[in-house]
Amino acid sequence: MGQAPSSTAESNGSEVDLRLWSVSPLIISGGDSMDSGKNDRDYTLDLPDECLAHVFQYLGAGDRKRCSLVCKRWLFVDGQNRHRLSLDARAEIFSFLTSMFDRFDSVTKLALRCDRKSVSLSDEALVVISVRCLNLSRVKLRGCREITDLGMVEFARNCRNLKKLSVGSCNFGAKGVNAMLEHCKLLEELSVKRLRGIHEAAELIHLPGDGSSSSTLRSICLKELVNGQVFEPLVASTRTLKTLKIIRCLGDWDKVLQMIGEGDSSLSEIHLERLQVSDFGLSAISKCSKLETLHIVKTPECSNFGLIDVAERCKLLRKLHIDGWRTNRIGDEGLVAVARHCLNLQELVLIGVNATHKSLSAIASNCEKLERLALCGSGTIGDTEIACIAKKCGALRKFCIKGCPVSDLGIEALAAGCPNLVKLKVKKCKVVTGEIGEWLREQRRTLVVSMDGDETEATVAVDGESETALEEPRVGQAGGGVPEIVGSSNGGGSNNGGSRLATIRSKFGFFAGRNLVTTVRYYSTEKSSVLHSLVLVMEHKLATAEKKVLVELVKLVQKKGLEGEKGGWKEFLNSYDKRFGASLSDPSRRSNDVLVAFLLSFDKEEDRQLLARVLQCDANRNLIEKFKQESPDKETPEQRLVRMTITHPRYPIYYAFPSHAEDWFVTKSGKKQSKVIKSTRMLAIDCEMVTCEDGSEAVVRVAAVDRDLKVVLDKFVKPSLPVIDYKTEITGVTAEDLEKATLSVADIQKKLRRFLSKGTILVGHGLHNDLQVLKVDHARVIDTSLVFKYSGANNSRTPSLLNLCKSVLDEELRMEGAAHNCVHDAAAAMKLVLAVVEKGVETSIPQTEKMLEVEKTIQEAKKASLYLHKIPRNVPSQELKGVITGDFKVEVKPPKKLGGYYSAEVVFSSQDEANQAFDNVDGDIVKDKMGLSQKMVEFQPSSGSVSRLYVRKNVQDAEVSAKKRSNTEEIKVSSKRRKRENDAKETREENVNHCSSRESKCENHIKEIEELKENHIKETEELKENHIKETEELKEKLKAKELKLKANELKLKAKEREVEAQDKMITNLKKKLNQR
Repeated sequence: MGQAPSSTAESNGSEVDLRLWSVSPLIISGGDSMDSGKNDRDYTLDLPDECLAHVFQYLGAGDRKRCSLVCKRWLFVDGQNRHRLSLDARAEIFSFLTSMFDRFDSVTKLALRCDRKSVSLSDEALVVISVRCLNLSRVKLRGCREITDLGMVEFARNCRNLKKLSVGSCNFGAKGVNAMLEHCKLLEELSVKRLRGIHEAAELIHLPGDGSSSSTLRSICLKELVNGQVFEPLVASTRTLKTLKIIRCLGDWDKVLQMIGEGDSSLSEIHLERLQVSDFGLSAISKCSKLETLHIVKTPECSNFGLIDVAERCKLLRKLHIDGWRTNRIGDEGLVAVARHCLNLQELVLIGVNATHKSLSAIASNCEKLERLALCGSGTIGDTEIACIAKKCGALRKFCIKGCPVSDLGIEALAAGCPNLVKLKVKKCKVVTGEIGEWLREQRRTLVVSMDGDETEATVAVDGESETALEEPRVGQAGGGVPEIVGSSNGGGSNNGGSRLATIRSKFGFFAGRNLVTTVRYYSTEKSSVLHSLVLVMEHKLATAEKKVLVELVKLVQKKGLEGEKGGWKEFLNSYDKRFGASLSDPSRRSNDVLVAFLLSFDKEEDRQLLARVLQCDANRNLIEKFKQESPDKETPEQRLVRMTITHPRYPIYYAFPSHAEDWFVTKSGKKQSKVIKSTRMLAIDCEMVTCEDGSEAVVRVAAVDRDLKVVLDKFVKPSLPVIDYKTEITGVTAEDLEKATLSVADIQKKLRRFLSKGTILVGHGLHNDLQVLKVDHARVIDTSLVFKYSGANNSRTPSLLNLCKSVLDEELRMEGAAHNCVHDAAAAMKLVLAVVEKGVETSIPQTEKMLEVEKTIQEAKKASLYLHKIPRNVPSQELKGVITGDFKVEVKPPKKLGGYYSAEVVFSSQDEANQAFDNVDGDIVKDKMGLSQKMVEFQPSSGSVSRLYVRKNVQDAEVSAKKRSNTEEIKVSSKRRKRENDAKETREENVNHCSSRESKCENHIKEIEELKENHIKETEELKENHIKETEELKEKLKAKELKLKANELKLKAKEREVEAQDKMITNLKKKLNQR
């Protein structure tokens, strides 16, 4: 019963008279032929509709669809008893929605799916569905990109009985989610995946003001969100939350987890996968004392410390899944803590965790209820560990070994151990042979053994239960444009469907039953989804970046010669802009849209990382500029020291790092900049450097001290180049110290990354030197060499750390002549800052008489010398005497980099001789970055080619003594020389002025025209933008009003239909009464 009449025709190839089926869907003729037409009767008329609907529930999708077309009664019964419905949510089915839901008016579970290439249903269609299906309890939206916040608001107002909401790949944002939380008081489960409206500028998602939803929401699942932190208020305030899943979401999640742990949480299940979570987050999770299930999957910053906290506090833990991603941060220490405290553990999955006999023995001995165990991808689990498990795990029922160095001896031990074992799975263990599997099956006939060579696997139910397939009805577009049901109803699925699902689970998963983990890892899918999220973040950052940043990026890309999908900058313009092409190649004259389109054409990971670093540097610069513009009235002492550092005249010179280089690490400033600026967390660092063979400096030791003067980092670093000078008398580092060093600068960057959380202030003395060798660009810094200064001295002189410790702290940093110790230096810098912050010590320190004398001597020596720099390497120092006149001594300084320029100090016997020599140099006087006077000199050395170098004074012009020269002959000579120079200069100026007068006028005229054009273009663009904004606002208002009107009309029509139905019912009752 229930098979469609076409089944016989399909199998036998004969035709069936369909007229018989139009009268009687089921014919029992007692042996008479169907063609006789005698005694034909529809026996299903004796069955109530409820029984017929119950029969329909046992049919498959195709059978039920065909049965619904037999007669009107069966069509009606099928439609009234379908509770699940899945629609191909393309815009074309909008015209069929009314008739569709007239038939299926009992739907409580609805799924709307639309593929990427089609246009999905809009807000209007969603409102129609919500009006016709007021009893919806479960809704799933996938790829409905045309639905906005307005549609979700109206949907939430109509469907107030909703219990489960799942959305993915949609474009609405936080406003729509908040509307669901506000109006759907019975909402229990919320799942959000790849919601594009949840971006960095999105509003917070929280419970309504009255908190009415807090008593029903039980589960929250967040997947692949750019700014999932907007759910923080919702997660923190929902005290009845039982399950929390956060998977592949960007950003730092430690703070969100800390907010959860602060309250009285009832969480029993937490999933963390591919997140930026550290031990701080796990420590916060440990405060959830009711936790029973915990998944820590591919979170590289989690270590044994966080797992120990969880184990010590969450003693009800029953299921623990750890994917260590082979980082070796979680090992025996954490697992031993689990064995000691989590005695109720029933399921343990370890992937990429190098556990040894120590931890596995403790788990096998203490966790007597352990029933399911999976060990995958571990290089330390061998036969000894398997034998220990076989001996001690008496309750173990399912065991999976994958990718471990186990041999036949270890598998053989399972023959006599684990008496309750019902299934064993051994995969990718190269030493294990197929013969041991056959032998084990013979020894234990009730045990299901799955090996690499097995073609099929048996399906084993868990706890006496097996899962059956429940296919949802799906409506698509038929060939003629009429909606066609292609799925099944609720209820039992077909046997084939159930067996197929069971076979798939047994073949691709470790545990065949419900509530058990699937150990198949879809690497390609995860990687593509993460890359997709990163692309979305890059698109948003580029779209919101300032034009000067975009221009800087394009110029940097041109300088490096990088090419995207459409080639370089000019090739891209030729293909993108058919009108102007590469003729207008100046990036500053192009619109933001063109610049963003070009930058998005780079799909290589290293190119995108370069763009991300530059954008992050720009974000840090903006943070600094914003901080400078804020009023200093209400700032903290830490903020005041940061301000003193970044406003120092030398800060732009010292902290101009090449952060866009590949091996540089740029710290993130964070999204909530107000909290970042107000942070008082500090970390002091100091480094010891040596000289390499190319003349550059390399870091060999790094130390970091926190605010409590606790040493959090002290490591030796292996230089990438051979060392020629260890500077042991200064650094205290010898060649023996570096023999055992294995860490690189990149490793140190990773270690510092977890300390440099959003808002952390870096402290140091001459901190720019340390950051330069560490290749770290950090926004918030306190440099004690720039904060402290001598009273009465200029900014060019900075106090040493040794003098600061004596003057401010009244203590000796080191004995005279002793080598440096970077731990002591970092602690001293932190003490100096704490002295100002906590004790209010002044940053201006007096100079002693000895210091004044030394300073005077130094200044006198500087006045009697000149500084020659940017000297080419091919110019010998002996030929410098042809550039400078007079009697002097040359002190050559080696170049900092191989192949670069070198410099020299030219020392005279007196200040007058130095000034006379500088005046005799041909060239115009210009100021350098320090405000010192210098001249550029061109000369021809013996090599033949013309070379250039710079001659600079070592003191400001205001400091030069105004004494007259005693020698009158020198005065006459210098005056004559000046007169000749002035006459020659005036002659040159007269010749040049005559030629350049016209050019200057033309250039001024062209500049005026360009300025007028730019002003006109800016005004036109502003008018267009304002007009577009006003138009969009009006459109949104009109659209909202139209939706409300349509919703009211639909409600009125529904009420009219109800009134008509009631009138018909009353009329029928009156007729029956009259007949009686």
